[in-house]
Amino acid sequence: MTDPRRRTGRHFLTPENLSSTIQITNLPPEWNQDIVTSVVAGSGPVIDIKSKNDPRTGKLTGVLFDYMTSKDCKRAWEILNRIENFPVKIEQIIPSSYKNHLKEAANNNNNNNNNQNNQKQVLQLNRDSYPFEAGLELPFEMVTEVPIPRRPPPPQALNNANSTLNNTNIQFPDILSKASKHLPNFQEGSIIAPDKISQNLSRIPPLQLIEIISNLKILSNQENIQKSQLESFLNTNSDITISVTQALLEMGFIDYSVVTKVLKLQTNEASSMLSSNSTSTSNTPMGGVRNNTPLHVPSNEANNNPANMPLHVTMPMPMSTPPFIPPSLQQQPFGFVPPGSFMPPVQAPSMGQSVLMNQPNQIQQQNVGTTEAPPGASKDGNNGTINMEKLQLLPTNQQDMIKQVLTLTPVQIQSLPSDQQVMVENFRKEYIL
Repeated sequence: MTDPRRRTGRHFLTPENLSSTIQITNLPPEWNQDIVTSVVAGSGPVIDIKSKNDPRTGKLTGVLFDYMTSKDCKRAWEILNRIENFPVKIEQIIPSSYKNHLKEAANNNNNNNNNQNNQKQVLQLNRDSYPFEAGLELPFEMVTEVPIPRRPPPPQALNNANSTLNNTNIQFPDILSKASKHLPNFQEGSIIAPDKISQNLSRIPPLQLIEIISNLKILSNQENIQKSQLESFLNTNSDITISVTQALLEMGFIDYSVVTKVLKLQTNEASSMLSSNSTSTSNTPMGGVRNNTPLHVPSNEANNNPANMPLHVTMPMPMSTPPFIPPSLQQQPFGFVPPGSFMPPVQAPSMGQSVLMNQPNQIQQQNVGTTEAPPGASKDGNNGTINMEKLQLLPTNQQDMIKQVLTLTPVQIQSLPSDQQVMVENFRKEYIL
């Protein structure tokens, strides 16, 4: 008989050290093993999962989760008991294979590398079958370890939403799309927060920002609006882009992963554009005019017709001010009366450039009348006067481009595509007195 004083097993073969399995019973009738696993995921290193079924009916009665060590099991039991609205019974039990756990624990303590290959691998659990309808509230540790996925929409609701989008456009209430008319003006100094977020949001008055977001959403849902047009508009108006993005981020419509992805794409595009520009610049003579696109004609025609001499069209720089916000109003404080509702942007620079490039041989010298124009105006050859005061508010390169567009003759305008004719007509209404 062994001397009781030499039997040391009673010191470590305790229920606390042997309990390395959690048993979950009293499951809801509609739950299965995958649902329970989706809830337990993130509680600790699980090495095995077993199910318990009723021998008579075969119905699932419980799920056993075997953890790496008894300490991991105890920590998981404490975490699982902190789940709110968890309609199950959680128990910490001693598994039938407790001797194997003791051997693995001894191997880990002794750092025996020869037996590490015999240890069971930790299972990678997920939340693919997470029960959203149960209204569970998981502890922060579990969500950090295995995040909860976005709740999928019901199939019927998804089909109804798709059919609604296909049949009719989204109707925005006027209080959003025309916020400057229905909402009170922002009082300067009522909300002050000296941080970067407030600086980004303060670039555009609040009522206008609401209108811009609403109208951008309306435009994005229209079939005749191309995505590239909205992208070009946002790329040429950095203040609008930053303010809208900051507002959507604060409201939770986008997250930091979306912003990071867009910034990476823009960085890659910018680097590729810089490399292509450096290559083209190295192949361009030093005497060339920067940011100018020469439109050349054959030498024999140029010698015979002075009007067909090479024409240098100034490439427009990105617009620094939104086309629908007058510069004089932008510099005023938040309390000003905002202008009318946001209108779809007209891509004036790119359209104007295409107009001039489509007419390299048709731009002729205009007959300037002898009648004196009023102060701040310039006489045009098409029985109109250019509003120079308004035109001078734009950058110099845009002024030159718009002047050349305004000097097109009716015959030249009629030979343009319909969309460019509309653009030219809008310019004439805007800058011709």
